[in-house]
Amino acid sequence: MGTELSLRRWSQRWRNMRAFVLTAGAVLCVLGGLLSSCNPLTRYATPTPTQVLPTHTPTNTPPPASTPTPEPTSTLPPTPTWTPTRTPAPTATATSVPSPSAVVKEDDTNLRQGPGKGYPVVKVLKQGASLTALERTADSQWFKVQVDGTDLIGWISATVVEIHFDATSIGVAKEIPPTPKSVATPSPTPGTGPGAVQGRIVWNGQPFPNVTVKLCSDWHMFGGCKGTEYQAVSGPDGRYSIAGVNPGKYSLVTKLPAQANESMWLGRSVELQAGQTLALRDLPVVKDDLQLASPTDKAIVPAKPTLAWEAYPGAAYYQVYVSSTTGKTAVSFEKATGTQYAFGTALEPGEYLWGVYAYNAARTKIAEAMRLRYFTVASP
Repeated sequence: MGTELSLRRWSQRWRNMRAFVLTAGAVLCVLGGLLSSCNPLTRYATPTPTQVLPTHTPTNTPPPASTPTPEPTSTLPPTPTWTPTRTPAPTATATSVPSPSAVVKEDDTNLRQGPGKGYPVVKVLKQGASLTALERTADSQWFKVQVDGTDLIGWISATVVEIHFDATSIGVAKEIPPTPKSVATPSPTPGTGPGAVQGRIVWNGQPFPNVTVKLCSDWHMFGGCKGTEYQAVSGPDGRYSIAGVNPGKYSLVTKLPAQANESMWLGRSVELQAGQTLALRDLPVVKDDLQLASPTDKAIVPAKPTLAWEAYPGAAYYQVYVSSTTGKTAVSFEKATGTQYAFGTALEPGEYLWGVYAYNAARTKIAEAMRLRYFTVASP
């Protein structure tokens, strides 16, 4: 009886202790969040021997990696290479600037090595030969020129060429060839008594009759000849002969028929020795009957006037000259093929004088206006 009572009490204590343990474990599992591993039965149960069978562990072979399909790449257009563009500088409006040209007036004109008759002759030029002036002497009496279309350069006297430019527009020569040493030559036996002068007058390439030719020892622009004078008249072939001329130096003067004014030819002076007969080169004269049309003399004109003149028989072209009365050249012998010249640039206010010159196809001057005309550009 006592033993049974003791077993019951021991059993009751075991049950109470077991319940306590189970309850505490549950609480700990809840608190630890480890419900899956806190089975007290498993933990404290006696392990049952288990037969371990070989099991096939499937190999988790990853699927073949897919080769990523390249996404189309947006190809940018090539960046253009910047090439700097050279912007052309603004071109100034071309204005007509005459070249420093000149034309030989007569055949047998000498081109020399230096500015003077003491220099050797480089070339004998024909009438109409075209030249480009390069330099000049300080007095503008000689020009260093190049024969157009050639490499030939030499000096020529201003008296034997028609200059188509303002002489001051080219520079004075800095280097002048040394004057050649003169070689003594035997002096000719001096003649005695008066001499004679012969020559021929031509116009537009043809003999010109009935021209009065004079030799004057003292000629003045205003008043004419005031010294000793000799004269003759050209015949049908244009030839003249003046006899009985005393030795001395004379100006050569012509007066055309039906022309009021005489013309004294600069650079064509005549120096005659006693008893000498001197043959002169042909003299191409210029008529003064070219008619200017407009503007009329002393007219008031706009800043861009138009000059007009009458056509001249036998003229191939014309040259126009305009200068202010203060000496400033506005138009320097510019070529015109028609009978008008229009200004593209406005003239400054002031008074101007103008003239026109006619040339034939051989570039020889054949006519000019008898006198220059004036016009005035009024202030705006």
